[in-house]
Amino acid sequence: FLKKCVCERDSLNLFINKKAINRNHLKEYIKEVVWKDGISGKAGIRRILYMAQKSLSEGPDKKNPFILYEAGEIEYYGRGISHKPNYEKAYLYYKEAAEFHHPLALWSMGYMVMELTDKTEALEEHKLYSKEERYEIALNFLDGCLEQDPECGAAYNSLGNACKKSNNDIPEWLKKKYIYKWGTSPLELFKKSKEFGNVYGMISSSLS
Repeated sequence: FLKKCVCERDSLNLFINKKAINRNHLKEYIKEVVWKDGISGKAGIRRILYMAQKSLSEGPDKKNPFILYEAGEIEYYGRGISHKPNYEKAYLYYKEAAEFHHPLALWSMGYMVMELTDKTEALEEHKLYSKEERYEIALNFLDGCLEQDPECGAAYNSLGNACKKSNNDIPEWLKKKYIYKWGTSPLELFKKSKEFGNVYGMISSSLS
């Protein structure tokens, strides 16, 4: 995603115009995060979480999808203040970034909901939904990710894994609606994932 924004100058305008993301979001992210503290060290993590919280409290005009997505990653992997994964917080940040049609935020939401549903768990806002309904929510996010960025290898890998599930887990009608438009078999989806550089897709396509 960042490669398209930074390196592929000819496609930059087209890529950004497809989303609610603008150049200032990227400039702020680079200037206030990447160039100052980076994104992986403790100082960078504190800055990202501070800016994410500040932007949410100051309203829509202050939100930055790059920063919100990174805050989601921090909370998902337990690199925040508690040093424990916080899926509720992670989902909130991803959801805010997804309002800008950030493709990896959409994928992250789909992946998280799918994984939790497989474990018969659910986020607070999904607890009243059936297992089938939660699968549809997850597939809708994965589909939305590929609508924004058809080269997201991670999304193809997730759909490949979903395609392998028995009909009792994901009904055929859901597969037809959200999965088969991107690939009609797990192997085809894993191959696309591999084509776009996803390491898990490379492993899955070799095993399929």
